[in-house]
Amino acid sequence: MMTRQKVRATTLQQKFGFQDGELSTPIHDSLMVWLDREIESVLLARYSDSWTEKDVQEAINWPRKDCS
Repeated sequence: MMTRQKVRATTLQQKFGFQDGELSTPIHDSLMVWLDREIESVLLARYSDSWTEKDVQEAINWPRKDCS
């Protein structure tokens, strides 16, 4: 009987159960660059009904303040 070797999570996303096979691909990098550049318009378009401009700014700045 053959046993499967357990794959160890190496990234934070993997530890939370998000396996992203595209994480190291050029298309993923391009998407992340675009999202970083367009995040304000994306958030405003998605949450304009319920979020204020202040909410959007806090969402944009939140990880940078807490992760440094």
